[in-house]
Amino acid sequence: MLQKHSPFFKFMLGSVLVLAVASQIGCIAFLEDPQQARETLLSAELLALLAAGNGGTEFGTPQGGGEAGAEGTVLRSQDGRFSVTIPAGAMQEGDTEQFSIMRYNLSSEALPNGFLPVSYVYQVTPSYAFRKKVRITMSVDESEVSANNLDLMGTRGFSYSTTATAEDTGRLAGWEAFESDVASQEVRFETRTFSLFGAGSPTPGNHAPVIAGAFYYFKPGCSYLPYRVRAQVIEPDGNTMNVYLNNGPASGGTNMVAMTREGSTDWYTADLFYESMDAGGIHIQVVAVDDQGAATHRPDHGAFLYPDDAGNPVYESGYDRDQDNDGLLCAWEVDQGRDDQNPGDASGNADTDADGIPDVSDHTPNGESNPQIDTLTIYPEEASLEIGEAITLGIQASYSGESRFVDPNVTLTGNALNGSPVGALTENQFEAHYPGVAGVQAIINSYSATASVRVLDTLSPQNITDLSANSYSHTAIQLQWTAPGNDGPHGTASGYQVRLSNTPITNTAECTAAVAVSHTVTPSTAGITERLEVNGLSPDQEYYFCVLAYDSEGNFNDWVQGELAARTQAVPDLSPPSSVSDLVAVAIDPDKIRLTWTAVGDDGTTGAASAYEIRRSASPITNDVECSNAVYVSNSLVSEPQGTPMTLDVSNLADGTVYYFCVRAFDEANNRSSWTGSVTATTPTGNEAPIADAGSDGLAGTGQLVQLDGSSSSDPDAALCGATDGLYSYSWTFLSLPPTSTLNDSDLNNRTSLQAQFVPDVSGTYVLQFSFTDDAGSCAGGNRTDVDTVAYEVTDLTSPSNVEVALLQDGIELTWDPVVSADEYRIYYGTSSPVSTSDIMVATSDLITILTDDFTDDTTYYFAVTSAASGDESELSDEVSVVLPDTICNNALVEFPEKCDDGDSGIWDGCDQCQFQIGFSCVNTGGTTTCSGVPLDLGTYGVGDFMSPEIGPALAIGEQKHYYMTITESVSLSMNVTANTGNPDLLIGACEGDYTDTYRGSGNEALSNVAFGPGCYVVSIEAASALPNGFTINLAAQPP
Repeated sequence: MLQKHSPFFKFMLGSVLVLAVASQIGCIAFLEDPQQARETLLSAELLALLAAGNGGTEFGTPQGGGEAGAEGTVLRSQDGRFSVTIPAGAMQEGDTEQFSIMRYNLSSEALPNGFLPVSYVYQVTPSYAFRKKVRITMSVDESEVSANNLDLMGTRGFSYSTTATAEDTGRLAGWEAFESDVASQEVRFETRTFSLFGAGSPTPGNHAPVIAGAFYYFKPGCSYLPYRVRAQVIEPDGNTMNVYLNNGPASGGTNMVAMTREGSTDWYTADLFYESMDAGGIHIQVVAVDDQGAATHRPDHGAFLYPDDAGNPVYESGYDRDQDNDGLLCAWEVDQGRDDQNPGDASGNADTDADGIPDVSDHTPNGESNPQIDTLTIYPEEASLEIGEAITLGIQASYSGESRFVDPNVTLTGNALNGSPVGALTENQFEAHYPGVAGVQAIINSYSATASVRVLDTLSPQNITDLSANSYSHTAIQLQWTAPGNDGPHGTASGYQVRLSNTPITNTAECTAAVAVSHTVTPSTAGITERLEVNGLSPDQEYYFCVLAYDSEGNFNDWVQGELAARTQAVPDLSPPSSVSDLVAVAIDPDKIRLTWTAVGDDGTTGAASAYEIRRSASPITNDVECSNAVYVSNSLVSEPQGTPMTLDVSNLADGTVYYFCVRAFDEANNRSSWTGSVTATTPTGNEAPIADAGSDGLAGTGQLVQLDGSSSSDPDAALCGATDGLYSYSWTFLSLPPTSTLNDSDLNNRTSLQAQFVPDVSGTYVLQFSFTDDAGSCAGGNRTDVDTVAYEVTDLTSPSNVEVALLQDGIELTWDPVVSADEYRIYYGTSSPVSTSDIMVATSDLITILTDDFTDDTTYYFAVTSAASGDESELSDEVSVVLPDTICNNALVEFPEKCDDGDSGIWDGCDQCQFQIGFSCVNTGGTTTCSGVPLDLGTYGVGDFMSPEIGPALAIGEQKHYYMTITESVSLSMNVTANTGNPDLLIGACEGDYTDTYRGSGNEALSNVAFGPGCYVVSIEAASALPNGFTINLAAQPP
């Protein structure tokens, strides 16, 4: 843990990193605490809560915001260190949103292993899902990078998220690393959603793999049942690494299986064991380890328990490993081409041990403790923990090269000095209790594997007690000490803080209050001698020193050695070189400015100056003090005779920025010339990389045309640079294909366009890369390129499942579950089973309504459905059937074996009172009820509803046409009936009653704003004279 006495790190609910602000005195860099605890710090726990949508403004500092819409904009924080570039079209047309920015300080141990925060954390609210990628730009604190000797060019952008990117996936929550562009003290990356954003730089030495994101995928055809895990893992040092999936049931231990890399991408895939799919949940953890033993886990501590840890109530309520309760695991049924909603297909699949995995696929069919194996290993074989920490041990077994899920006998040995066990073992999770070494052994028959877990007995590096300081020159003092261990005397520390003061340093508090010295010392193995030359000191001056060590977790040791001092030597040469008076600055690139001047003499105008000090600033430099406080520019210039032209290119600058420079000369005695004037130059605006957007991952069927769409890509600075979109170039390529696919890049149609297509030839995962190169236009730096990937999961056609049939008033409705890869559905039907394939209907959705006018009453009809795409067709689905009654009465409740209902609920109740007494006859002949003359349904209406014109048939004089309508609330009704030939009359009455409103004029009829209460009404049109061309009804309901 970080200790309270470090000025870089404050302490609240855990150790939290406060970024320091760098300034300099003379040639000595020092660090100050800029906020003095004015800003509220955010612990790792609170940060996780905030990322999930909780927390409030009391945990951070408001940083402004702004309004954004479809035209795009740039949001900037008030401190100028964070911005969001929203391109045009990223938001829905007509949509506007007011966004707010909050700033937080990030816990130092929050980022993935090996990365320390080098920026504030910013949260943008409200959450928003953009149609295009937006660009995040964050300033990096160079002083923090320098003080901790971090790798600036290895800096990455991070976001904390618990939300998956697709509906059929879930995310293992944690910090996600982005492919980032580092330049000009800024880090840039792209995203589609707002979250918590931060930047981190890696510590020196070997870095553990970075798990950029880990997702679990639900089995198609099952109910929220994970079956596959994909993880994006980046090896920052280019080392060889292995990626594993640790998984197991909630009620037992976990097993580890190697994850397979997807082609040349950074993505790795593995399927969960059937045995892991427990009714109580599934343990999931991704582990990445390089060939030097550096490892990263997601989640960081212990396995993720699905669905409890998913944080999604839909997953928790919907998770079901066996939907049809036939005792068979859904994942197994789907893999065998079966339907988990059909309990009738369980026959013939013996499952002796009733674990849901049929004997034919079960390696322990009789409930044996373990299957047959020929290898057994534990990962990791060696581990170190701090007291209170826990580690999940991965068991890996196989037989003839195939992974096997096992339940070994695991034992724990090893006691601490106090006689208590070093730790406790629950299933595969070891928790550290006391210092010492524990042995964990897994045994299956004659096979065994052993792991050693060392519990550390200190939380910080060993204290440095032998620091010495010796005068090296009149401006330098050499320090020497013995390297401490990472935890006590063991291992290697991660970094040092070296501090100096003009007053004695006797304890830790005085040490942390002293000035920090910039250095590049990388800790050696414990016991090795370290040396550091501190330069830029004043002559004949006494300085006091202390050195603190910290580990990769940000834990600091204490200063216990007491007072240590050394005095610089006196300066024999006090004559400074001549001042540089002809300095010129010219911008030559977006990130580079060239300085030129004439070499000056050593003592005045004689000799040659031995070195030059170059400094830059974003504000004017008007005197020596401001020159000294400006940022030092490192250089390798050598001494040149007076009058020699001198040139230095200052690089890694921000584009479109004004810079001020000063140059001062030094002689061999470290005498410095005076400042005589600064120069300024402005870097030209550079061309930013475009944002390539390959679209969202998708699903498709074998042989089905897949449309690739990069049209959401954008060029944020196109208008600024005057780019010509006709000069843009695009390219689509395959990154990985299923093993049996024969496709190559030539099979991509229009592969050099924004939109391309291909036809998958086999099932599996297809990963494609989209490349977008922009036009630099008038901006400097040349054309830039960005790439993005998209994946399609391709499956073969399957028969529709859950086919259901329902009897309607005027026909039959068939429904079924949609098939992802289907273009259409074919419905086969007949009056005998199995159905004939000659009678067919076609539907493009998962529902079809069949009018029964041509069907035979009192007859059983059978139906089956297939899915089809690109000329292929699936097998027939399970059949369903329905019996058509003699007659179906509109708006009447049919209760079989009754053929027609008169509005009562009894069966065989005769014709006491028909629901429609107007235009409706109901006759009871010997116990069989028949109906005729049933009105047609005009629909249901409330306030604000209106009817599309209803066209009626031709009527002879005196003939009537009957309709009915349902009013749901009190309305003011307007209606008219018109005929271009003849005289129609309008009659309205209650369904169970007589006509109450009649309109019998000499021409067309109309009623205007007549009050109607809720109920059923019959509308009849009567021909007062012949209506050879029919008639038209219009209706509208207004507030009463």
